[in-house]
Amino acid sequence: MTRGRKPKPTALKLLTGNPGKRPINKREPKPTPKAPGMPSTLSQEAKAEWRRVIAELDRIGIVTRVDRGALDAYCRAYARMVQADRHVQQFGVVLLEETGHSFDGTAIFVRPVKNPNCQVFKECAAIVRAFAAEFGLTPSARTRIEVPKADDADLATLLGPRSSGRPS
Repeated sequence: MTRGRKPKPTALKLLTGNPGKRPINKREPKPTPKAPGMPSTLSQEAKAEWRRVIAELDRIGIVTRVDRGALDAYCRAYARMVQADRHVQQFGVVLLEETGHSFDGTAIFVRPVKNPNCQVFKECAAIVRAFAAEFGLTPSARTRIEVPKADDADLATLLGPRSSGRPS
């Protein structure tokens, strides 16, 4: 079930002045902005993409350590898209598939088929979008999550006994 257009991240709404005057989620979870470490299992292409996007996301304070899995999936899918695109560029969108030979062996019968790497490219893009949205690991998806509002009594319970600096 989709709920329409994904909301703009709250940080961007605040920067742009919220021109649509839509309500801002004041209880949106705010993990500490800190870039996660790059997984060592990424391919060279995925590592290059990780370094490219993490620098900017970290600079603007959007990325957090909990975003590592979504970034990992994004970078792997990106690398696979690049690989699939290279194959399509090299061999074309349409391939010729051998279907048989003539009885005397002088002819090979072929039929045109869509390069399966076109589908790989498309699926990788869908995987990244679905993964990130499903787990709320993008700034846009986080705007849909609300943390329960804690009143003063609940807050005191969460924080534990306060130390006033004076012995009890």
